[in-house]
Amino acid sequence: PLLVIEHPLMFELYQQDKFDYIIGVHCGRKIRVDRMKNRGYDPRTIKQRMAAQIPFQQNARHCDLVINTTNNPTEEYVIQQLQDFTQVKTLISESSVS
Repeated sequence: PLLVIEHPLMFELYQQDKFDYIIGVHCGRKIRVDRMKNRGYDPRTIKQRMAAQIPFQQNARHCDLVINTTNNPTEEYVIQQLQDFTQVKTLISESSVS
C-alpha cells in the first residue's frame, strides 16, 4: 500500500523524518502562480506563501524521487511516476532479501 500526503511545508516544519520516502513534485514558478490564482489566492497571499517556502532545489536534495510537472502537469503523469518508483523500490527490496 502507498499513502500519499501533500505537505508543502514539510521541510520548513522539520517533518521529513515522519515519512519512509519523500517525493518532491515540482513545476516552474509561472505554473505555480497560475495554479494558486486558479484556486482563488490573491497576489499578496501567493507572494507570502512562496516566500515562506525553502527553494525547491534545496529540498530536492532530500527527496527520494523528484517529479517535474512543468511540461506534463497531469495527475496521470504523477501517478505513473509514483507507480514506477514503487515498482523499482519493490524490485530493490526483493533482490536484497534473496
